[in-house]
Amino acid sequence: MGEVDEMHLTTLGEAIADLDALPSEATIFAVKIKGRWLWESPALVVPEQNGLSKEIVDGGRAFEYVLEVFIAQEVLEDWTAFKGGHPLPPEERLRVVVHYALYDACPVE
Repeated sequence: MGEVDEMHLTTLGEAIADLDALPSEATIFAVKIKGRWLWESPALVVPEQNGLSKEIVDGGRAFEYVLEVFIAQEVLEDWTAFKGGHPLPPEERLRVVVHYALYDACPVE
């Protein structure tokens, strides 16, 4: 478990929706609900860490590593360009980031 000076509690959907406002060096962790990361999954945005942890336990909940913010931002930039450059709806932003976090690749369309 990594040591963290300051964490921001939110939901995974809100973290992804507000991705551009987050520090690029931060990391997103989230709790899976019934084995899946969902919009309403509790999430932590953690400032830059020395020695990246795959899990943070807080309040009895296991927050699993999702992605570093800068990686999620790059994934969404690439996916937005692939989809014609139009802004993505929040649900699609979440779907793309979660898919990338799980499979290390964007979804196949």
